[in-house]
Amino acid sequence: MREGCIFIVPWNDDPAKALDAGKATYPGHEITIVEKRALREVGFGARLHKLQQLRGKAVVFYFRSLDDINTPLLLAWVGVLHRCSLTVLLDEAGNKKEYRWWSWLQLAPVSALALLFDAFILFFGFVLIKTRLRQHHTPVAVADATPESGIAYLYPYPMSRFNVGGAMSHVRGFLGGLRAAGAKCHIYAGRPIDDDCFAQDCIPLSHRPFFFWEVRA
Repeated sequence: MREGCIFIVPWNDDPAKALDAGKATYPGHEITIVEKRALREVGFGARLHKLQQLRGKAVVFYFRSLDDINTPLLLAWVGVLHRCSLTVLLDEAGNKKEYRWWSWLQLAPVSALALLFDAFILFFGFVLIKTRLRQHHTPVAVADATPESGIAYLYPYPMSRFNVGGAMSHVRGFLGGLRAAGAKCHIYAGRPIDDDCFAQDCIPLSHRPFFFWEVRA
């Protein structure tokens, strides 16, 4: 690939729009689309190999909105793995963030703090689960469970902002099935869910720095 090549990863699931945005943002450059699944649906080794093949001017992650990014710190550090001089976060409104090698020096303190917090959450969560399992070690037989006994529905995704799409359709379909079955349900979610039939508690989003979205969820 030429040194001026721009690699665009359409995180908005619209390669055509991502390509148009790339041409508008980097006129005169060669634009190459990198499928999102090539980086998401593979193991770490294959992902690393794919990133190291990218040699050019920039790797651009294209989103509907920069507010929808689940892992802003992690994406900023992707530049350590590929061979382009820039890592760019771009959205449909034209908002853009650029990261170069000196950006990592600026991000190092907050990244270290985020990793420390993530490690604490993982450790604390593991200990808490183990403790609770020892306290309540008697399993409930599936045959004894009835819709009337109550169901807790967990949706721990604070960064999910859309009320449309496959994931939210699944949520609505499942809750609709519980409703049709006459089940009692209480929703515990990381963001408000558009459902008026069941009570729900929304856990406030923490504003501490984080590195991995799974830990935040």
